[in-house]
This record gives sequence, C-alpha cells and structure tokens, in this order.
Amino acid sequence: MLLPGHGTPVRLASDGEDGRQLGFVTTAVRHHELGPIALALVKRNVPVDAPLVAGTTAAAQEVVVEP
Repeated sequence: MLLPGHGTPVRLASDGEDGRQLGFVTTAVRHHELGPIALALVKRNVPVDAPLVAGTTAAAQEVVVEP
C-alpha cells in the first residue's frame, strides 16, 4: 500500500474523488504496529466520526484539539 503524499486531499468517503476537500495530508509514515498513519489538517466542523479518505486510503480522525 502506498502512503498518501504531502498535500493529498482528505475528503468524505461517500463523496468520492469529486467530493469537497476537507483538509490535506501533511506527513505520512508506516508505523511498526499500526501500519500507515498520517498527520493531516482537517476543517474543525468535520464530525469526528465522519468516514474519510486521504487520496484512496481510508482514514479516521483522532482529535488533538477539541472543537
């Protein structure tokens, strides 16, 4: 599996490739236990449980700063 690169758009999973961009990937790495992980900036109004994709990779949020 390829890691999403810097600047890869983050979108709602249901919107597909043409969906509205909600954020972008800043850094992605492969963790030895968790597999691919990434840091991304995502708009604050995106629900925490929203199904996201970073490029073609499924994504989920872990809140760092409470909205």
